[in-house]
Amino acid sequence: MKLAFFLFSISLTSILFSQSTKVTMNKIFTHFAALMKYSGQELKFTDPKFNDDILSNLKGLHESFEQADHNMFFKTSAFSPSLNVMKDHIKDTYESFKEGHKHFARIRANATLGICMSCHTQLPTGKASSFMHPLKSLKIEDFDNTLEYAEFLFLTRSYDQAQEQFKKAEEEEILKLNNLLKAYTEVQKRVGFNDSKLRRAVSRQLMIALKVENSVQKAKNILKRLENQNQLPKFLMADLKSWEDQLNKWKSPKKELQTKEDVMSFIRNYLKPATMTSDSINDGSFDMGLLISSGLLSRFLYRNPKSKLTPEILYWLALAENQLNNNYLYSLGEIYLKTCVTDYPKSAAARNCFQEYKEMMTIGFSGSGGTNIPEDIKNEISKLEKLIKN
Repeated sequence: MKLAFFLFSISLTSILFSQSTKVTMNKIFTHFAALMKYSGQELKFTDPKFNDDILSNLKGLHESFEQADHNMFFKTSAFSPSLNVMKDHIKDTYESFKEGHKHFARIRANATLGICMSCHTQLPTGKASSFMHPLKSLKIEDFDNTLEYAEFLFLTRSYDQAQEQFKKAEEEEILKLNNLLKAYTEVQKRVGFNDSKLRRAVSRQLMIALKVENSVQKAKNILKRLENQNQLPKFLMADLKSWEDQLNKWKSPKKELQTKEDVMSFIRNYLKPATMTSDSINDGSFDMGLLISSGLLSRFLYRNPKSKLTPEILYWLALAENQLNNNYLYSLGEIYLKTCVTDYPKSAAARNCFQEYKEMMTIGFSGSGGTNIPEDIKNEISKLEKLIKN
């Protein structure tokens, strides 16, 4: 289950709540709990007899997140980019459903998973909230399949249970593959199978191991389990081999980044070298390093919201988001870059953030017919450029 209102669970469970935050959270969880009986199953979500209830609760979530914008906690650099993306995304999901575009609303909702996981996984393990209790009654029967249930457990921070269910989903997809191969011709084998669910199940396990737990060995064990599955699609096999090679080469610190010096050393020794060798940040050959790095850096930013290294961290988080969670419906990486420039225009990192944003927009609006950047984006580029020049 990956409905847009899962966004509430990502960054809101991490502090001792002020009274205003408690009020907002109560509203969000009330609407969310009411929606759970529909959102886990496509047929229920699209059934006309549930329209009024779904629409009412989607509207309630939209209004509640608008109220969250007035809470100072969400204005910190660690969370404000995600909140800005969330507000727009929930609003668009609500509008899509209201206009009758239910399937598109589901597509939008599914696409928000990257936002959820990006922000959710930056919280220290063990952080939870009593507001989660209404969700504990949901069982696997409330979901379309094992993978959807595993992702629900992930987003409610039940990591051990999520790992078990992701592994089960992985096994189910491999079984499906084996059954399909019995009927396939030699030409179809390892090419015609859609591996998206299997890939997702494996990727989520790696995300928990690397971004949340900073455990390279655990990630290696996950990949080791799959290395003899020679019937897997060749593109997936190539990726699994690449990920294993990356982890074998990685010499990451095994502890959290505690000080400014820790962060500067980490960036200098682990991240900057990756940008100097070909195009490894963008070609997939540094994806495991980006997973680990985004976890370490975002947790440092969570613990040190006023750090002078914030703009530098936002820059690297943007690069990681743009590579790991690239999605045509939203861009959290884009928001990180813009926040870096608008909030820290005099910092050294702001220029790097601006250049990355400008290049991102230029490439995004280029094609066979040339480059055609919309006027509003041109104006945004111009506004950001003035900030770093003033």
